Amino acid sequence: MYSSHSSMAASDLFQVILFSHPGDFTPVCTTELGEVARRADDFAKRNVKVIGISANNLTDHHKWIQDINDYGAKVGPTDVQFPIVSTLLFDLLLSVISLVSDCR
Repeated sequence: MYSSHSSMAASDLFQVILFSHPGDFTPVCTTELGEVARRADDFAKRNVKVIGISANNLTDHHKWIQDINDYGAKVGPTDVQFPIVSTLLFDLLLSVISLVSDCR
């Protein structure tokens, strides 16, 4: 699966928090993702991976991550290290999984 932070193997998706947002650069979403980034150690201690999903493309995701880090720095050190997946790619992935499942 391609995302803002390279590719992920299906084996990486055991314990996952998937959260979606309507679009990049929205004020509430920016603060929420910043808070999730600041709590990365809490998720890691529990062996949980965080994946964001947003309707924008990967280029926008990279710009948004910088915006999240810059804005979040007003509260505390913020460094988004979790992937934000484009819903276009996510929908494609779900379609492929469905097709493969139907072929079995």
